[in-house]
Amino acid sequence: MAIFTALAVVGSYIPIPGPIPSLAFDSLAGFFVALYFGVIEGAFVCGMGHIATAAIHGFPYGWLHAPIALAMALAGVSIALAVKMNKRWGFIPGIVAAVIINTVVVFPLAPWLGGVEVAVALVPSLVFAASVNVAIAAVAYVGIRGKLRI
Repeated sequence: MAIFTALAVVGSYIPIPGPIPSLAFDSLAGFFVALYFGVIEGAFVCGMGHIATAAIHGFPYGWLHAPIALAMALAGVSIALAVKMNKRWGFIPGIVAAVIINTVVVFPLAPWLGGVEVAVALVPSLVFAASVNVAIAAVAYVGIRGKLRI
């Protein structure tokens, strides 16, 4: 898990353009770990990936990064549980759930982010960043599942 957490940190340095400074490829490694290894491992790497990105960018949202990291961990859990239910194609509903979780987490935090209007304005960037991260992780997972035994 240390290697994948390190990959999440490396992904933290690769920004995704948008209004949120902490959008990056930090969750890609976590999503892959959730797909390939399971719930606990995926949750850990997803959560740590967000903390790494927040640290690199100076924690722009302060304490809000703690619930965001928990939501990222939950996104990893959703993917891993979906794969457990259906090894062959379960990752597809897991991907959808992860993108939704990654996006809707902004709404409970809206009062601290500047209101519902700001939260709604952030949704397209969050959906795009989550989709790119999870799509690359899913392609890697499909490409090596059954071929690699770690």
